[in-house]
Amino acid sequence: SGLVAGLMFIPAAIGLSVGGPVSGRIASKIPGQRVMTLAMLVGAASLVMLALMDNIVVYLTVMGFSSFALGMGFQFGNIAVQSVVKESQAGAAAGVLLTLMVSLGGVAVVIASATIEAVGDGFPTQSATTVTLLSWAVVIGVLGAIFGAMQWKNAEVPVSESENTGPS
Repeated sequence: SGLVAGLMFIPAAIGLSVGGPVSGRIASKIPGQRVMTLAMLVGAASLVMLALMDNIVVYLTVMGFSSFALGMGFQFGNIAVQSVVKESQAGAAAGVLLTLMVSLGGVAVVIASATIEAVGDGFPTQSATTVTLLSWAVVIGVLGAIFGAMQWKNAEVPVSESENTGPS
């Protein structure tokens, strides 16, 4: 039913909702590049687990964890954008990032739907969903590995404002 389907998304919503504030708290302690890399790799591994799960309780738990990890990656994307633009351009930069994310999300839905339909002979099937989840896991995992390889060594913890302002 629609109610049950909606309830199934509660773990994902909770994971995503918790990932944002956690990102903000750790942004000043851990280099963002490392958090984004780990979030993408954990998110990719979670998608693989989702593709292989049969137990609904475990599936929903992994879905929440996956949403938490990928949500942290998204929030660190926002943090990264804000750290490289002038304060006067912060709103425009946030708008461009959100537009890009929503547009790419729309394209991702179309690609996922087409994959499910193509693999499932026109109907959603378990195997079609598995192929779609595994495909996105590969994309996210490869991008996370590339990003991590490029950024890991140079990652630095940002200096907080309190550390910038010493005695005058």
